[in-house]
Amino acid sequence: MIIIRNRRYLAYKKNNRTQKGHLCTSRLQLIISEQRGRISCLASQIDEFQRIILDQNDIIDGLKHSREKIVQCEKLAALGRFTADVAHEIRNPLTAVGGFARRLLKKLTDSEREREYARIIVSEVDRLEKILKDVLTFSRDTKPVFEKLSIVDVVNESLRFFADILVDQSITVKQDFNDVPYVFIDRNQIRQVIDNLTSNAVDAMPERGVLTVKIGKEFMYDIHCVAVSITDTGTGIPHEKLDMIFEPFVTSKEIGQGTGLGLPISRKIMEEHKGFIRCESKLNEGSTFKIMFPYQPEEEAGKMQCWELMKCGKDRLNAGECSAYPHHGRICWAIAGTFCDGKAQGSYAQKIENCKRCKFYKSIHSGTQTS
Repeated sequence: MIIIRNRRYLAYKKNNRTQKGHLCTSRLQLIISEQRGRISCLASQIDEFQRIILDQNDIIDGLKHSREKIVQCEKLAALGRFTADVAHEIRNPLTAVGGFARRLLKKLTDSEREREYARIIVSEVDRLEKILKDVLTFSRDTKPVFEKLSIVDVVNESLRFFADILVDQSITVKQDFNDVPYVFIDRNQIRQVIDNLTSNAVDAMPERGVLTVKIGKEFMYDIHCVAVSITDTGTGIPHEKLDMIFEPFVTSKEIGQGTGLGLPISRKIMEEHKGFIRCESKLNEGSTFKIMFPYQPEEEAGKMQCWELMKCGKDRLNAGECSAYPHHGRICWAIAGTFCDGKAQGSYAQKIENCKRCKFYKSIHSGTQTS
């Protein structure tokens, strides 16, 4: 009898231990499950915080970019006002000096030395008048008159103008022109840009060389561009000076050979055309200057434009303040937004932040908004 009771007691204890083991295992599994849930929740929160941090970094980068452009704009505006005032003060007495020198040159017949002095005065006055002209061009806020024209025709006009100089300096011209669409340009202003770049290329090759002019299409900032590149085989530009070549009065030419305003004027014109100007150069190998004109393909004109989705009213009110209206509503981010080279104007296209955050940009590149 005692043996049976012991067996029952041992079985009871064994069963009790088993039940407790199952209970502990269940509790442990429950705790593990709860902890996994908490870890998953924390991971989600970390991912959300990382997304917010990246989002804020994009905003900060956009603000820094706009601030740099505003500072540069203000600096150039102040310089423009100062140089314009100086130019106007100098112009009248300079004109008088030049006029008297030319009269003396005509009347002086006896003394060759005095005639040479008069010729030097006339020559230097002409040079100063050219500098004043460049200064006033740089400081003047002229609005381009846009027409839809062929950039090929403008480039050909410039090459014909330089034809004799190119022959005299034994410079070979290579042309690579592809079919490109017409773009909205001011013919006279763009002709001035191409003349400036061609003149610099010719000056870099005083004793022979190769001038290569290319026209074609390029894809940049998610848009199509008509690109014109002018390449020389001259002396090139030192790497440390590349960042300064578009600054006013910075020149690598000898004193008296350049004003240091040709490239700044060219850059200003390209900014007004909502385009880009770039330079690549290697010392003793040559330089390539490229100007690019963003264009909106014809088939995009019938699709929804940025002002229609954003409902900013630029198509009805103050349309002149919007660079994208009326021809570039499908590529506004490069014409009037984050990626343009023009002035910072935060009143449209979310330019003070980042166009990649703009719902129109997102709709274009997600393919959800096509008509």
